[in-house]
Amino acid sequence: MSETKTFQKDHYPLPVYNFRVTVDGTTVSFSEVSGVSLEYEIVTYKHGLSFWEGEGFKKYYYNKYIPVTLKKGTVKGTNLFFEWIQEKESSSRAMEISLCDETGTPVVSWRIEKAIPTKLQAPTFDANANEVSIESSLQNDLALGFRFGVFFFAGGVLPNPLDIRFKKVSGLSSEIKTAPVKEGGQNFYSHQLPQGVSHGNLSLERGLVVGSPLNIEFNAAMSLFKFAPSNILVTLFNEDKVPISGWLFMKAFPVKWATSDLNAEEKSVVIDTMELAYARQQILRV
Repeated sequence: MSETKTFQKDHYPLPVYNFRVTVDGTTVSFSEVSGVSLEYEIVTYKHGLSFWEGEGFKKYYYNKYIPVTLKKGTVKGTNLFFEWIQEKESSSRAMEISLCDETGTPVVSWRIEKAIPTKLQAPTFDANANEVSIESSLQNDLALGFRFGVFFFAGGVLPNPLDIRFKKVSGLSSEIKTAPVKEGGQNFYSHQLPQGVSHGNLSLERGLVVGSPLNIEFNAAMSLFKFAPSNILVTLFNEDKVPISGWLFMKAFPVKWATSDLNAEEKSVVIDTMELAYARQQILRV
């Protein structure tokens, strides 16, 4: 059974070529319009186990500048947009973009408030244009540093299953200090004798978390000056979720707890930085 014209009009998608643009009530002809969108901001948060569990994200609506591009043929005579953008202080104007039916009647419209011209580009004059295809590659045999987990062992034995996701780990280094010893009659060099192993603190960064055993441990250290040293294992994984390297920190305890600045002009996750001193580090690598 054939469909009626009314059924097609009510149920078929509208063709995108039949549209109208008005600026403050004045109709202007364009060949193409793009960028008309309603956009929501997404704040993402990644930690070392995001490759396993996925990213965390928060969605919210935030009024911001969204560029709309309009294209039209160059014709002789006055140019509304040229005069508009030439104004010392371009006044904002309302724009409306409408999809029309076969009779030219608007069916769906998008209204843009406070539009201001920011760029007017002349046609590109090019007698011969070529495009080059660029390929990029990444070697698979290199270890990537974004797949990792941090595991706390209370008393060196009991694992903490909650505090394992961190955004950044730093301080994975140690060095041997040396002392110079001069030899009688030797003026060209001095002997370097090893004195011992030294290292900095282990620094962990993550999004602010409410209610975790690690928070309790840091609170006890900072507020009550009570310490319960634990062992910490930082593990690096490959793409198959198999551990390929590790760093074991023994008898670690809190020494610094810092929270990132709160700023109403920045759309960012609040970050806690936790710093721990430790007695010894053991690198676990094949």
